[in-house]
Amino acid sequence: MYKINIEYTVKSKSELKEADRQLIEEAEEAMAKAYAPYSNFTVGCAISLEGGKCVTGNNQENAAYPSGLCAERVALFSAKSHETTPIDTIAIVASHTNGKRADAFCCGNCRQVMIEYAYQQAQPIRVLMKREDQKFIVIKDVKELLPFHFNSESLQ
Repeated sequence: MYKINIEYTVKSKSELKEADRQLIEEAEEAMAKAYAPYSNFTVGCAISLEGGKCVTGNNQENAAYPSGLCAERVALFSAKSHETTPIDTIAIVASHTNGKRADAFCCGNCRQVMIEYAYQQAQPIRVLMKREDQKFIVIKDVKELLPFHFNSESLQ
């Protein structure tokens, strides 16, 4: 039997550093442009690259459900298709289109992609996830989100 401890902190937006607050605002702007007519669950993601550049994404649904894509992967794939700069921080926010608050916890597919990029750049990626209560879970290393993760070493 395994016992897993995940290291994280919980902070209000005002307790976060200014750069994190700005990143969250970028994620909220991206969320407002999400295409979620089926789930009515909008998600926005903003990625801060080393040096301060920001790349955003939002969820894009499709009537053929497997054809859609999560906000995190939209932003990650966009960032990595144009930049070689390491990812510093990822901020994720979510809401229901009826205005109801929601937790912005990333799915397993997105966690796996984040971990792949963390290994590729050989440095941790911080993650900020907005909770339903409007506070933020702050994780210093994305690997905390998927302790039994799969990586290139698994293929050896």
